[in-house]
Order: sequence, then structure tokens, then C-alpha cells
Amino acid sequence: DCSFVECLRRPRFWLIFFTLASGYGAGLMVINNMGQLVKALDNGASELQPVCVSVFSVANAVGRLAMGQMAAREALPKPLLLALALAGTALADALFAMGEGRHALLMAMPVLGFVYGCLWSLQPLLASDLFGLRSYGAKYSMLSMSAVTGSMPLSQVVVPVFYGLHADGTGWCVGGACFRGPLLCSSALCTVGAVLAGCLHRSLQRPCTGGKGWQALQVAEGRQGPGSGAAAPAPASASSMPRGGRARSPLGEHRGPADKARAQTLGAECT
Repeated sequence: DCSFVECLRRPRFWLIFFTLASGYGAGLMVINNMGQLVKALDNGASELQPVCVSVFSVANAVGRLAMGQMAAREALPKPLLLALALAGTALADALFAMGEGRHALLMAMPVLGFVYGCLWSLQPLLASDLFGLRSYGAKYSMLSMSAVTGSMPLSQVVVPVFYGLHADGTGWCVGGACFRGPLLCSSALCTVGAVLAGCLHRSLQRPCTGGKGWQALQVAEGRQGPGSGAAAPAPASASSMPRGGRARSPLGEHRGPADKARAQTLGAECT
């Protein structure tokens, strides 16, 4: 349960920040350029734009609800769910870049909307699980800034450059080539984000080495031997309980504020 300033000093916080930025940027690029995207893939027609906006919005809401349910059941760790959502975004963008016509729009919008909603549902869960609820509003707001960080380069730089290369004299572009470059760029960014999320998952699953962190705390308290195959000691019997029913630690000391402070100090070395 770290403070906001402590979060800013931790590499894992910025790893999550830039991982979310890749997914948010891909989704906001589609939202911000929906009009041009529909016209480009529908031979200059814009009648399909309200349908695409509605489908994307509904899928976005469904994705938030579905990811919330999956995360609540704890079937998979949340960093792994983040990696899967980004991998789905990367795959959808890559297939969308190769598509042509309104059929590509109608197939891509629900998928992109769903995974975009999944990301927004995972963000508060990751913030609370990995960094605690202290100064939670500041942590959540800072992670929300990743949406701006991811969307600005794609929407304001990448899209205008590729769109302008294929535009006609009137400034409009028709055809799949208009957004193929930006979609492939966002797919590549989401692929990198998925890899980073996978690294985050592995770092949380792997115990700290070198006698530090939670592994050292377990050794010190007797819950785990110095060797990898050491078994945990049996729980204290009723006869070994001190008067008053308060359990002693394996070291024979009462677990008090000093033990908690040591746990926090050693645990911080893992972050």
C-alpha cells in the first residue's frame, strides 16, 4: 500500500503506464478517425458511420462488464489478462489493416470495441492490486493519462502522415491503403505492450532472488527453508500457544509492528 509519490518511483508503475498507453492509443485512434475510416473503406460513403459508432460503443460496454467478471473470478492473473487483451488488439488491428470494404468495418468494430473496454476495466484493478488503495485517486488519474500518451502520437502524427500520402487533390482518401499504415503501427505497439504485460506477469510470479524480498522474509520467519525443497513448519499446537491465545512466530517472537515494518521493507525490494 504505497503512496502516490512512491508509485512514481517504481518501474512497475511505468511499465503498466506504457503498456496501457499502447492499447488505449489503438482504440482512440479508431474512435478519433471514425469518419475518415468509414469513408475510406466504404468507397467514400458515410452512411455506415452511425452503425460503426454504435457497434463500437456497445462492444466497449460489453468488454468492460466481461473483463470485470473474469477478473473477479480470478481465473487468470490480471497482468496476464492485460497481455491477452493487448494481443487481441494487435491481432484485430493487423487483420483490419488487410481488410477492404464495409464487411471489414462491421467485423472489426465489435472486436476493437470489446478489447478497448477490457483495458479500461483492468486499469483500476491493476492500480489497486499492485499499489494499494492509499492515494488511489491520484494513482488512477495518473494511469488514465496513458490514454493521452498513447493516442496523441497515433492520431496526430501517424494517421495524418499515412493518410496524406494516399489522399487525392481534395484531401480525401478512399481505399484500404489510407489506414493500413496506422493500423499496422498500432498493431506493432500493442504487440510490444502484450510482451511487456507478459514480463510483468512473470516478474510477479517469480520470487525475488539473492536473499531479498518475500523469499528472505519467509526464510527469516521459518515458513520456507534456505533450500528450494525445504518444507514449511507445522502450525503451532494449542500447548505452545502463550497465555491470551496470541500466536508466536517461528522465531519465538510475537509478531508486532517491528515484524510488519520488516515485511514492508523486504517486500519493497521486489518492486
